[in-house]
Amino acid sequence: MKLNQLTIREAKKGLEKKDFSSVELTKDCLNRIKKLDKKINAFITVCEKEALKQAKKADRTKNQLPLSGIPIGIKDLYSTKEIITTAGS
Repeated sequence: MKLNQLTIREAKKGLEKKDFSSVELTKDCLNRIKKLDKKINAFITVCEKEALKQAKKADRTKNQLPLSGIPIGIKDLYSTKEIITTAGS
């Protein structure tokens, strides 16, 4: 199963059924970014350590929030604490 190709709904169901963990889902998405981003240049900043830290937290808290444990990418237009914001420049 390619976790990085799941829809949000499929990923949430898989997490709820414990078919995989948030950490496994996040690692698969990060690996896909590493594999393709040199070609497509879609990400300015990849926060791998923070993503894995949040995935571990989601696994410990049993995914109580609606999108807890689901990896997302955020457009570089929003100020984020302790992460460089370039507004895509």
